[in-house]
Amino acid sequence: GLTPVQVIQAATATGAKAIGVEKTLGALAVGKMADLVVYRADPTASVRALRTPVFVIRGGRLVEPRR
Repeated sequence: GLTPVQVIQAATATGAKAIGVEKTLGALAVGKMADLVVYRADPTASVRALRTPVFVIRGGRLVEPRR
């Protein structure tokens, strides 16, 4: 029953707050660590886009998705 944006927030900002790391994780902001996942489609329009990442940047390095 959540919107796509609410799903993303629950997995990022809300999740970081729940485990007490919201000062360093959970959102793209100056001073926070940022791992990124890039998608072809807009996951705020449909959470199904989350199933098919194009690539991931973790710790500043490109990680290829499993095929």
